[in-house]
Amino acid sequence: MTTRPFLNVGDEITNWEDYPVVVTGVEVVHYGLLIHGVFDDEASYRSFAPFEMPAPDRQVVPWYNWDGKNWLVLPGGRKLALVCLRRSNPMPRTIEAYDAQMEKTWEIINKEQGRGNSYAARH
Repeated sequence: MTTRPFLNVGDEITNWEDYPVVVTGVEVVHYGLLIHGVFDDEASYRSFAPFEMPAPDRQVVPWYNWDGKNWLVLPGGRKLALVCLRRSNPMPRTIEAYDAQMEKTWEIINKEQGRGNSYAARH
């Protein structure tokens, strides 16, 4: 039996505001997926989907050291959690920068919950 990855270049996803996005690239990094795409009006799209994070019921702005937390809808209807940066955010848009930012986020969350840095230690 051959399994299909849950997200491929060319797939159409929907962002949290119900706008369609065509996936142009997916990069797997240490703490999640960096998803690249394009909206119908040809504007670029980039989002970071952290591993092991449940999709929120509503958009959260801001969220820890990110400009927001929201979701996308995969082909087939499954929601996937995202963290996002506004275009005006000065953070570099490299896979290393996204991973470093997410590592800091897990450290903050784990410290708040009294778990030390358990997520970062496992991954």
